[in-house]
Amino acid sequence: MQLIQQRTEQDPWFGEICKQFSRNPFVNGLPLTSYLLKPMQRITKYPLLVDKILKNTSNDHPDHAQLTEASRRMAQLCSQINEAVQMVENTERLEWCQSHLLPSTSSSPCLSNYSPTTSTANQQGLAPRIVFNSFTNTLGPRKLLYHGPLVKAKSGKELIGFLFNDFLLLTQPLNKEVAKKSNIFTDDRALRSQYRFYKEPFFIEKLKLDESTPEGPNAEGLIVVHTEIMDNFGLPTKYELCVRAGGSRERTGWLTKIRQAIANYEANDRKNRFSSLSQLELTQSGCGRLLVVVQCAKQLTRVTAESQDTFCSLSLGGQTHVTSVVPSSANPSWNATMQFVVKDLKQEVLCITVLQRQKFSPNEFLGRTEIRVSEIHERRQHSLGAINFSDLRLLEVPSGTVSLRVDLQLFREAPQLI
Repeated sequence: MQLIQQRTEQDPWFGEICKQFSRNPFVNGLPLTSYLLKPMQRITKYPLLVDKILKNTSNDHPDHAQLTEASRRMAQLCSQINEAVQMVENTERLEWCQSHLLPSTSSSPCLSNYSPTTSTANQQGLAPRIVFNSFTNTLGPRKLLYHGPLVKAKSGKELIGFLFNDFLLLTQPLNKEVAKKSNIFTDDRALRSQYRFYKEPFFIEKLKLDESTPEGPNAEGLIVVHTEIMDNFGLPTKYELCVRAGGSRERTGWLTKIRQAIANYEANDRKNRFSSLSQLELTQSGCGRLLVVVQCAKQLTRVTAESQDTFCSLSLGGQTHVTSVVPSSANPSWNATMQFVVKDLKQEVLCITVLQRQKFSPNEFLGRTEIRVSEIHERRQHSLGAINFSDLRLLEVPSGTVSLRVDLQLFREAPQLI
């Protein structure tokens, strides 16, 4: 559709052919684009037609069961088509973002070293690379949820905002004439323009909307968001973002989509987070507990050119705990304490995985190893107190070790400190 529109505007010969087509009596004066839409329009009308027939068909009619099934299947087909169309549109827009949203040239520690391609700064590990059409860190494929013009409340600076399912990005259009376009994806000039990052991306998990109703002469369309950014020393600092949408309708659109993005992140976080069992549940459902101190890792493999921010994830029988993230180190020291319920001394295995934290993509794998609970139990019978597992070799990677201190306490034993 968009291609035909562009060819019609840019190619007089093609435009004349389209006019001749619409003058043909067999097409009832409709343009070529209308006939490209016909198949899709037919598909969306069939469910309505079947539902209308079903509504006027009595329950005891022999066709009622088949009409009910036909209605269900047509609704399912329309839903699948809509999802496919939205997926294609989202992919196209993310690819457009990759080539038209440019890094900032300011001194921001996150953005001054950003490059859409591998750069010297990337090789030094100073800033992550954003690949827009890719997977997020924890939310699956990236999606563009909303976009539109925004104005800084104090300075009046004109911006274009892009809300993704994992971060909010503010940009400045290099062509000032497109700053007020409500939908840049339907305007040729806006599509050809480029947009420079105004601030580093605001991560969804850090956003908190100010839900109070704005008041005053300049309150229309005002959006206030509390968040957190990194200062010039790489330390987190609180930040209040005050922008103004085009009007109350646009403000409502932004607030709705931001709320949905925050709610989706929180729901996903709750789903992935380990829910600790009460002490009563622990004693009733298991035969003991495993106390673990994750001490450190050494000589971790470098898998990307970005800063090596590492953490360790441990799992046992469906329970998972993670350490904090240690920034910029191939030899991180965590000294993190965690506890697991042991249900089967013979079968269960403690799995240890070392990962590199990524901001805009899934975490990078830095190796794994495992310890059988039966091995810990056997060694525990021949020693007092906790057991050291020093420099365990990480598997599936060229290099790297991890060190832990563990103690297995059966519930009939007196607890000991590790």
